[in-house]
Amino acid sequence: MSTLLLRLPSNFALAALLLLVSNSGYAASGVLHAFKTDAAETPLGGLVRDAAGNLYGTTLEGGLGNELCLTGCGAVYKLTAQGDGSYTYEILYQFQGYPSDGYGPRSALTLDSAGNLYGTTTWGGLYDGGIAFELSPGQSGAYSYQILYSFPEGACSWALPVGRLYMDATGNLFVVTEEGGANCQGAVFKLSPGSSAWTGQILYSFMGTTDGRSPAGGVIPDVQGNLYGTTTYSSSGGGVAYELSPSTGGTWTEKVLYTFGSRGDGSVPIGELTFDVAGNLYGVTQQGGGTGSDGTVFELKPSSSGWTETILHRFNQTNGSLPQGGIIFDAAGSIYGTTYQGGLYDAGVVYKLTPNGNDGYTESALHNFTGGNDGANPLATPIFDPAGNLYGTASTGGNADNGNAGFGTVFVLAPRP
Repeated sequence: MSTLLLRLPSNFALAALLLLVSNSGYAASGVLHAFKTDAAETPLGGLVRDAAGNLYGTTLEGGLGNELCLTGCGAVYKLTAQGDGSYTYEILYQFQGYPSDGYGPRSALTLDSAGNLYGTTTWGGLYDGGIAFELSPGQSGAYSYQILYSFPEGACSWALPVGRLYMDATGNLFVVTEEGGANCQGAVFKLSPGSSAWTGQILYSFMGTTDGRSPAGGVIPDVQGNLYGTTTYSSSGGGVAYELSPSTGGTWTEKVLYTFGSRGDGSVPIGELTFDVAGNLYGVTQQGGGTGSDGTVFELKPSSSGWTETILHRFNQTNGSLPQGGIIFDAAGSIYGTTYQGGLYDAGVVYKLTPNGNDGYTESALHNFTGGNDGANPLATPIFDPAGNLYGTASTGGNADNGNAGFGTVFVLAPRP
């Protein structure tokens, strides 16, 4: 099972608007919400934003609890944008736990054009192997909840769905599980809506050999319908980047694009991949890249002879360590992401990689998390709004609550005018 992806210490809380220190083209901005020991805590997943500027996310813990989720089974929350730049916080759903419901969501939600939200929980459902769920808005503003699919355990201990769901044009959902599948090494599922129920199909079961095992991020498509992702481990290295291609008869074929592993290379790729306009793939590795093994940002470029890797940045603890989520681009081609640790206070950073004109990138820290009111230990990919504001979550930190440390924050960084 991959590291830093499941349960974190339950010590977090809610805060008022607080200033963050940032630089390199980004002005001081604020904490939009900090979580208390209330209905939601520990946001491991990132955010999704609708056209009105509202933000949606999940928390691993908080809310309702039972014997399997003593610190709460997790929740879905919404931050509604107000005209004055503030946000109103509300809980849309609190998970109830096995056997009637899922528990422990740890990935970002997917939003469709009708405003429906889709996501997964790590555990729970009929087989305690995790679920896929939908939250649909009603005319009154309330959301209705339904379980779309309970992942089967089969012979495996868990299924553990991970990563953001990908929805295709016909409404099918593509889900990655960290374990499960035919070989208990992870799988890629396709979930399809039917007249009375959703059905699940395993597109590919990882074998745990050179093809990889334990994927920790969702898949992304290309224009031909091929799917791309990473596994954290493999028998011949420190994980792989892979492509799944559909063929006649409904079967899918895996092709390993690149195998990670050497210390100077990255190791343990994690989070979703990202395409640029030229068809190159980008992502992060949690480890490797140098003597400190603090992780990398990499590029994979296709050619007639295969895919070649270039390391764009090696983290070194001072400028960040253990990147967890994926990366995003701005219009100028700069790269943005977060690290779980490292930086001035070893509580993680929001970083920017700016093209320097020499086929390389220059790294700058937009924010060094302090572990205090601003939060600590971001795990997820940040997002942009049309104005260039950068939004994200920190999994711990925030204002103290009854003597406890914070339970995570939602933050924003704004570009300088």
